[in-house]
Amino acid sequence: MWNSRFRTNARIRRIAGHLLIAIIFAGIVGAKSSSAGTIADVLNQQPAFSDFVCLLKSQGLDAELGGTEHFTIFAPINAAFDNIPPEVLQASSGEGVMIIERQAVRGLIVSSRWGPQDLAGKKTILKAMNGQNIGIDGTGGRLAVGDAEVLSVDVTPSNGVIYVIDTLTLAPY
Repeated sequence: MWNSRFRTNARIRRIAGHLLIAIIFAGIVGAKSSSAGTIADVLNQQPAFSDFVCLLKSQGLDAELGGTEHFTIFAPINAAFDNIPPEVLQASSGEGVMIIERQAVRGLIVSSRWGPQDLAGKKTILKAMNGQNIGIDGTGGRLAVGDAEVLSVDVTPSNGVIYVIDTLTLAPY
């Protein structure tokens, strides 16, 4: 009798513990998502995206990403810009830089919301704002965007999803 009561009490404590963890997690996620703001707000708050934010602002996209339309953003961290080959930077000057910037930035933005659950476990092709295809590989327990690995995902912005990537891929899929 004591043994069955002990198992029942242990089971109740385990269920209560799981419920408590679920409630705490829901509170944290709920608080984070309600105060995160738009994609533009989230990117502006993170120093790791300062180079990308400068490009967004130079193209006038920061205002658009601060609105209510839904987007999926593949946001390169600052270190990704360090990996751009010097010959690409040297070959581009003046108006050429603006064209590369416009194509590169718009090639990292999709004008709809694609959450991790939409991309996991399959290969998908999304259409970027610049008209190019973005190849997504969600197979094998990982998520890759072209040559870039997805380092993390932020689903808290009110108007979309931010996928943090480690490489700035300029080539079309």
